[in-house]
Amino acid sequence: MTSTTKTKQSVNPSVPVQDPAMGFVPEQKAAPEPKAFHRAFSWIDGALPYDCDTEFAARILSLAQGLQVCAEIIYSDSLARSNGDAPTLNFRDTDCMMRFIPAAIEAMAGEADDILEFKRRRHA
Repeated sequence: MTSTTKTKQSVNPSVPVQDPAMGFVPEQKAAPEPKAFHRAFSWIDGALPYDCDTEFAARILSLAQGLQVCAEIIYSDSLARSNGDAPTLNFRDTDCMMRFIPAAIEAMAGEADDILEFKRRRHA
């Protein structure tokens, strides 16, 4: 038993269009995916050694900069509200940032404490 494939014309004549009313069209090979230009950001460049101390410093730097931005936005919103101006964030989003700040600081402190404890044991 032979099957025939029915297709209708697409924008690209070499690629058939699947139309359930016309019957089954075999799956076409996908074109190769283009390479992405995005590369993950890192403070660690080729001039720095890639070790646990450098990774820790890079994480702390990123967290500290993010916390600084959060604190600046919260302070700016507080000033805007006290002057009767429209704030950047609503109360819920401000509250989320306020809860994020101590949680992030606690995580940074915990990681730093773990690293120091590891170094104390290693050098004891």
